[in-house]
Amino acid sequence: MTDAVANQISNGSSSLDSELCKTLEANKHDYAVLIIDVDYYRLWSREDAKKVKNMRNLVSSVYNQKIPIIFSEFGLGTEESLIRAARKPIRFTKSHENAFYNTNLQYILEKLETKEIIVGGFHIAACVYYTSRSAVERGFKVHTSKDILIGGDYGLMHSEIGRFYRNNTNFIEKGNYKSLPIFERDDKK
Repeated sequence: MTDAVANQISNGSSSLDSELCKTLEANKHDYAVLIIDVDYYRLWSREDAKKVKNMRNLVSSVYNQKIPIIFSEFGLGTEESLIRAARKPIRFTKSHENAFYNTNLQYILEKLETKEIIVGGFHIAACVYYTSRSAVERGFKVHTSKDILIGGDYGLMHSEIGRFYRNNTNFIEKGNYKSLPIFERDDKK
């Protein structure tokens, strides 16, 4: 995807060029994967590096199922191994913790005919939280797993944020992203 197309998503442009429209038309799916702010510049802890690896494995798996892969970035670029695993993801830069704010993310998801979003990334109590909350408010079903979420003390899971994840999303607290519904669908084929 070109930078010009990514800029259309980022700036909330109401008209999207034909390249993006063709991408959206060719990739319609009930599910989409949204990876938030896994910037290449971060010095990941050993635990966080495992979670980045889990996200990379998730992205590779969904690519093979032709599920759309979307990266939101705070302007610093996504970790390169994730980009390589996704091959041709939809990428955009955001200016707010909420990836829906002042972007075309909702339009993109609607054009993809997405109903359910698998969310991973950084930070569980900020960007991932606000974006997940906004997705639920917009009628999307959100799935996530502890082993694809970076940042924050998991003591926060006893706070309002934890209650949100447990009560409003399909949150795999034990931390096995392979328990997400896209893997269940694989078994049934």
